[in-house]
Amino acid sequence: MTARPITHTKQAPTNPAQWRKDSVNLGAYAGQRIRLRWTAINDYGNNLYLTNLQLSSSGQPSGLPVSGRLVYANNTQTSLSNSLVILKQNNQVLATDTTDALGQFNLGFRAPGSYTLEYLTFKPWGGVNATDALGINRHFGNLAPLAGLPLVAADANASNAVNSTDALMVSRRFSNQINAFPLGDWVWIRKRKVNLFNSAFNYRRQKY
Repeated sequence: MTARPITHTKQAPTNPAQWRKDSVNLGAYAGQRIRLRWTAINDYGNNLYLTNLQLSSSGQPSGLPVSGRLVYANNTQTSLSNSLVILKQNNQVLATDTTDALGQFNLGFRAPGSYTLEYLTFKPWGGVNATDALGINRHFGNLAPLAGLPLVAADANASNAVNSTDALMVSRRFSNQINAFPLGDWVWIRKRKVNLFNSAFNYRRQKY
């Protein structure tokens, strides 16, 4: 809005001549996920008015989009919000994104190649119970073998073997005799190597 005479009443634009048109080149952020924010410093003056905000692209971004949805390893595939997804190449962090309420993440556009995805959550631990301990014992007795993430999560003492010691540790934590597992509270698919040739990835992870 253009400058107007000093006044002690609230002002608002009433005709096109009172608006100013500006543009900003965001080319330096091509292929990245960014957040735009406007801050007005007016020395206790009038309000800031914005209208007709437009984002446009001069062409298609290069590379392939790396995006997807992070979900919990249950039957309903519960979305994992507020969790960090990290994209690496040759042990260098290229991009990070925090999942939204639907568990969605977007790591921008990347050239074809091999990448690694890692994960970190800020959500509280969900707990264990006697049923979890029983499931571990049943696996150890070959009555109901576990596989995939449940098998990884069952290794509470991080010994690379699932047996009655893990079941005992789960029972002890359920009864508040211990307050942590050597394995940690959250178990993910191991660092995943991705050969980029498509645009969608779906991830699950398991907790105790």
